[in-house]
Amino acid sequence: MSGWTTDYVAGSPRIAADRMGDGPLLVFLHGIGSNRTAWHLQLPAFAEHFTAVAWDARGYGLSEDYDGDLDFGDFSGDLVRHYLEQDDWTPDISRFGIDIWMTTTAISRGFA
Repeated sequence: MSGWTTDYVAGSPRIAADRMGDGPLLVFLHGIGSNRTAWHLQLPAFAEHFTAVAWDARGYGLSEDYDGDLDFGDFSGDLVRHYLEQDDWTPDISRFGIDIWMTTTAISRGFA
């Protein structure tokens, strides 16, 4: 299997994500102080069965920073904008979080 593709979602802020594989969408959420590259060793294994995506949350890695005060709801909004609003993505999504704050945010904002 070839390597991942880095996608960028237009808009503000621009969000970066590495994608690999074909199948149901599996989104990998990094923790505080990390970025999408934390999942690079896992992507090939999951890409055998899923469209495995490791994203950079706003303010991390290659994604643009947020303006103003931090609102955790913005993170789940970015996920919706990135995946659910694109024609080629299905709303049947699984998440895998490395950090309780990101996973909890996604759950509390209705993205779980």
